[in-house]
Parts: sequence; C-alpha cells; structure tokens
Amino acid sequence: MKNSDELKDYFKDNPYLIALDLDGTLLNKEGKISSKSKEYIKELQSYGNKIVLSSGRSDTNLLFFHKQLNLNTPLISYNGAKISFPKTRKKDIAYTFDEKIIKEFLSHYQETSFINIFGEDDSNAFFLKEYKLFEDFFASGNKTIIYGSFLENVKNNLFSLIVQSSDTSNNDEMDKFLNSIHKDYHLRFWYDFPVFGEFYQDGVNKGNSLKKVASYLKIKKENIIAFGDGNNDLEMLKFSHYPFAMKNGSSLLHKEIKKVTKYTNDEDGVVYSLQELFSSLSS
Repeated sequence: MKNSDELKDYFKDNPYLIALDLDGTLLNKEGKISSKSKEYIKELQSYGNKIVLSSGRSDTNLLFFHKQLNLNTPLISYNGAKISFPKTRKKDIAYTFDEKIIKEFLSHYQETSFINIFGEDDSNAFFLKEYKLFEDFFASGNKTIIYGSFLENVKNNLFSLIVQSSDTSNNDEMDKFLNSIHKDYHLRFWYDFPVFGEFYQDGVNKGNSLKKVASYLKIKKENIIAFGDGNNDLEMLKFSHYPFAMKNGSSLLHKEIKKVTKYTNDEDGVVYSLQELFSSLSS
C-alpha cells in the first residue's frame, strides 16, 4: 500500500466516487461504522474523493452517518427514490408511490392480514402495529410515528412501503397483482428475510440515482466504485466501473457481480477491498 503522500498525489487530479450501501455493507452487525472504516473513509475524502451513502433507509436516517463521516456529498435514500443535497440549497430529487395505488393494494389483501406494514413520507413513519426493532431504522430524525390503519392514516404519497407476511406463499401473486394495477410498480422480497415485501418502481433504483449524483459531482464513470450486499444494490453495482458484492451478500449479487470482497461487513470488507484496489490502480 502506498503512503499518504503518494496517494494524495495520485488522487489530486483523479478523484473517485465511492458509493456505499449501509446495512450489510458499511455497517457491522451492530449497525455501526467501525473505527477502522471511519478513519479510512475520512482519509480518502481528505484526498478529494467523493463518498456517497446509498441506502434503503430514509434521508433523515442517513444524515446521522453522513455527519459521523463529515461528508459533503449528496445522499441517495429510499433505494434511489430520493436524492438530497445536505448543506446546499439544491432541491431534492424525489419519486414516490401513489397513495391511491397503495390503498388499492392494501384493500385487496386486507391490511390486517399482514403481520405488519411500514411506510414513510417526508414527515411521518407509519406502522400498522408497534415494532420496536424497526422504529430506529424507519423513523429516526424528526419524523412522527403513526400506528394503525394505513387506509385511514396515510394522506400523501409515500417514499417507501414494506409489507410483512406470515409466510412466502403469496409473494409472486402479490407482485403480479401490484403490477396489474400499476404497470411500473413491483414487489421485491428481501433475500435474507423473504417475508418482507418492498415496493419499487421501474427505473427508480440506486443505479440511476448514482448516475445523477456522478454527473452532479462531475466524476467520470471510469472512476466510480460501489459496494453492496442486497438485491436492491444490483443496479448500482452494474452502473459502477468497479463493483464489489460483499462476501456476506445475496446469492443473486454473487452470481451477477464477479468481484466479491474477501471479508464481510463485520470484518471491514469495504476497507480492505478499497486498499487493495487503490494499491493496484496507483502502482
């Protein structure tokens, strides 16, 4: 590995954009950024590189980690449905799910048939029932937590909607129904917890949002690096020039992305892969 002065010279006129998923990627199993990862990311930023957080979490939730790392870059939240620009006056870029379509879906399946439902707009985090494990994930920041019927409580379009089923037997059928009432809407199921179905829209993903952020930051595609562990990271990894699937990632990513980190998110896999990559690129 080159020393700091050599790396500083290498990055001087050749900055990289490094897009990082959070859960299962940058964050360890305790939901924290390790001191090693934090130190190395700050070092890379000091050389002029751009670190971009890209997550299914809300922008208000991401701000906590954005501040920890002292970043000055845009945030990609809600799996690409929102791009925000902290510390600037630039207007957010946002895509939402139509309130009427959400309610038609939940009416068809009877919302009380789900174990739980989670959703967010700019001001509120909605839960069908209390779920303390997820409240920090979905409702950090200044959002108001609202429990109860989505059909009664939701008054606006939402950035996210997740339904929790008792089993996976209706997964395909729910996806087909949602697509039948809106041709651009689909359900994808978490690779590690397939009873959780997450709404997503055609063309709204981390990859397309990363493309917009790269243009804003004036970083050429050949200098884009991305790390992720879940199926929702696939478009982002495919868009990047140097994609890395985490060792602990989904089987789909391991099938689609050739480069897999040697270490997991609990072993600072992002750091070691970046060190190895930059060592080879700057040699």
